[in-house]
Amino acid sequence: SEPLSQGVTNGQAAEFRVVADGVPTLHFQWRLDGLEIPGATNSVLVITNASAADAGVYSVMITNAFASVTSSNAVLTVNFPPAILVPPESQAVLLGSDVVFQTSATGTDPLSYQWYYNRTNPIADAIHATLTLPGVTADQAGEYSVAVSNEFGTTTSGPAVLAIYSSAESMLSGFVCCGGGAGFMVNGVPGLRYAVEASTNLVHWECLGTNTAPFDYMDTNTAAFPQRFFRAVYVR
Repeated sequence: SEPLSQGVTNGQAAEFRVVADGVPTLHFQWRLDGLEIPGATNSVLVITNASAADAGVYSVMITNAFASVTSSNAVLTVNFPPAILVPPESQAVLLGSDVVFQTSATGTDPLSYQWYYNRTNPIADAIHATLTLPGVTADQAGEYSVAVSNEFGTTTSGPAVLAIYSSAESMLSGFVCCGGGAGFMVNGVPGLRYAVEASTNLVHWECLGTNTAPFDYMDTNTAAFPQRFFRAVYVR
């Protein structure tokens, strides 16, 4: 009897068996994709912990003192439950913004997706690797996660937090003065860019640089001015 093709899940055992007749003594040599498997010299080949490296075409050559014969091919398919490679990331956005959550997963196809709001509430028609939320409203703030499934299992991402702000208003805090300079922290909507501006008269403003909130800023040139005002402006 010939060895039979089979499919197993990653980490499971696989077994190929051949039954042969002939003048003793019979010798067996199993092959994977045409290459001899060291030590695989019995009528039964056991793979105790199948992995991707074990997938392929198996055959066995049987010999005695008079001739040799090779079995038909048997294919081992190693299947994988889903694994999330890139989980969705937390975001902070302004009210009315378009929000996109994305994930990347691997596993035996076909993979299916289901997005959830606050862990337990499935989102209707959210069955792709990308979730788009156009023009978000305040009641859409919360946690978003995705479950990825195939025939061999399901895995769920950690929650990505969506924070929604009604405005991009910023605040400067933690002022310090040292060595002719002034430093402070710029607080605003996390992840949005703000320009630090300075003025001596609250009328004309000079941009000193931009960064992503929250961040610390140090102006080393304050000693050159009789007075110096600062503000942070959201950069669209």
